[in-house]
Amino acid sequence: MTETKQELNDSMLSRLRMMAIDKGDTWDLSLKDQAAIQYALDRIEELTVVSEVENSKTIDCLNEAFARDPVAIHSLLSNRVPCNQQLADDPFVIVGHPRAIPNPELWEATALGLLNGVLTANGLPVVASKWSDPSPEERLELLGFCAAGVQAATRSW
Repeated sequence: MTETKQELNDSMLSRLRMMAIDKGDTWDLSLKDQAAIQYALDRIEELTVVSEVENSKTIDCLNEAFARDPVAIHSLLSNRVPCNQQLADDPFVIVGHPRAIPNPELWEATALGLLNGVLTANGLPVVASKWSDPSPEERLELLGFCAAGVQAATRSW
């Protein structure tokens, strides 16, 4: 069981228990209630599997594009574009403050922030870029893509 699925299961069971307590019921559930709970847990498992498969396809696609033209993909990920407050307020698109000019009123968008916003809006897991350790010249090299939180070195804003 994946951690995400386990968290969803625990959360759902906790809510179901609270519903039973609110109704003054005990945890002696009818067969119909048990079937409903099992259906919900099975649905969580289906969604988790679909989500993992879709994330794998996303990562495969990004890594294939990187393999075909590493310079172009590196450039797309390295460039930051100034953006306005409305984009910064978007619930899905990920933006940050410029590193060179620390100012809480200035925002920058990146290709990966936009991509992860689309993935999030569609209920899919986000992806991360993998970068090398800094070279003596303090340069980072893009190595590819992976699931967020899986051996991903992230660049700070």
